[in-house]
Amino acid sequence: MSTATLVAPPATARLLGWVRLVHAFPVAMVTAATGAVAWASGGESASPARIALVTLAMFFGQCSVGIQNDYLDRFRDGVAKPAKPIPAGLVGAAHARVAWVLCLAVFAALHVPLGLPTLAVGVAALSAGFSYNQRLKFSRLGFLAYVAGFSLLGAWVWVATEAVRAELLWALVLGPPMLAGLGISNMIPDVVGDARTGVRTLATALGRARAAAASWGLFAAGWLAALVGAAVVDVDATRLVLSLALSLLLSAGGVACAASGRDWPAFRLYGLATAVMLVGWLWAAG
Repeated sequence: MSTATLVAPPATARLLGWVRLVHAFPVAMVTAATGAVAWASGGESASPARIALVTLAMFFGQCSVGIQNDYLDRFRDGVAKPAKPIPAGLVGAAHARVAWVLCLAVFAALHVPLGLPTLAVGVAALSAGFSYNQRLKFSRLGFLAYVAGFSLLGAWVWVATEAVRAELLWALVLGPPMLAGLGISNMIPDVVGDARTGVRTLATALGRARAAAASWGLFAAGWLAALVGAAVVDVDATRLVLSLALSLLLSAGGVACAASGRDWPAFRLYGLATAVMLVGWLWAAG
């Protein structure tokens, strides 16, 4: 049998390399969450065109974060993760750099009808991701980029869709602990590799078990904040209970994955659980 049938055509391999370069799952999740936040925050007055514009802008913004991550890590990945797109030769480093700049340019161009204040908040949100890629993910403070970046993302959506309302602001209370937990859970899959290469994240300092316990405790703090918020803010109880139940269910799936050693699927489920809770709160409060 010819080995040619076992190897993906070069064009297909390169295309898949680009998909992996932008980090397709985070891009899809963050883009979908952005659209959902815009819809849930705007209520009946939300402009479909504005929601679409904000969602498209975040797609390119998040792509730029993913590309920068792999571009900056290309030499380290050449040793630790040689199958990544750039060290594997599926995407050229120069091409990745150009794509990063182009994504940023499109992100900025889409802000022309949204205004400079919206662009300023959007750049601040992306800067948290860029800071994570450059330095924070190699430190014990990497989870702070999740808290800052995604909190600013929510504020960016509110400014862009003109949906800044007092009843939505409780999301900035329940969001940070869940986002911190998500940031810690993102470190757990790399505990062994980071320890081997001398990278001291919070997860390597705590160890896998204690890092997982810390992330679960932070998720629980977010759910508790949502329940407390229901007593402070006038919310739709049915919507809140449905969102909380789905968030808990997704997290339970994450715990099951983590217990069987599947840390990346666990992280993805925790990410979905966090997004569901935050969007659900906005939906209930809207």
